[in-house]
Amino acid sequence: MLESEQAITEHAHGGPLVTQRVCVQLLNEPTRYVRWHVRHEQRMGAVADARLRQRQILALRAFALEQIHGSALVRYLRDYRVVGEHRDRTLHHFFGVADSRDATIKAHRDYILAASSQVCAA
Repeated sequence: MLESEQAITEHAHGGPLVTQRVCVQLLNEPTRYVRWHVRHEQRMGAVADARLRQRQILALRAFALEQIHGSALVRYLRDYRVVGEHRDRTLHHFFGVADSRDATIKAHRDYILAASSQVCAA
């Protein structure tokens, strides 16, 4: 877990701009950081529990792939500049809530957590 925390701190101070922003947002929000830490530590514990190196590598790769799904929605909205009503409909499709602001907040939170763990897994 120490390596993951160091990776987040290092990327907050340098690297690609998007990665840097994700790590800064994680570090600047204590509640979000605690949520990420608990979730990430559980998954890294599962990786560490795999005693054989090959199994650890496979567990880490599986974890990294899972994070792609957690960050894909926001990346799609950002990269294709989906805004307004189209964004609201897309978020409603994924989260099923009437208030698009709630869905936006949830999508962003999930994105920050997943993208932060992707930084560590890489």
